Amino acid sequence: MIVWEMNRRTAEHQAERRAQDVMEHIGPGSYWMLENGGILIIGEAQDSPYQEDMPFIQAERIRGWIFGKWYSEACKDGELGMNHFIHCIRIQKEFFDKLLKEIQNASR
Repeated sequence: MIVWEMNRRTAEHQAERRAQDVMEHIGPGSYWMLENGGILIIGEAQDSPYQEDMPFIQAERIRGWIFGKWYSEACKDGELGMNHFIHCIRIQKEFFDKLLKEIQNASR
């Protein structure tokens, strides 16, 4: 019983550390891209403009969900939403800005 409890605590501690690492990398100010059904989607991670959403967003961020404004050719002005970091590639702001300009200028 003592060994099991020690293993459980070790596992919980490791999970908390991983969650903190993930949160540092997917929080506001990070930029992402992914492909979904042949459509390029780019996003800027941010907090919700609605304070009442923040407990939910923070809980989901621990699970690897990136909340932000996401852009694509189908949604050139962007929309708030979430994508899981496992499907995304982190990109630099300069590359995000370049892609955003291309998306917003495409077939307008």
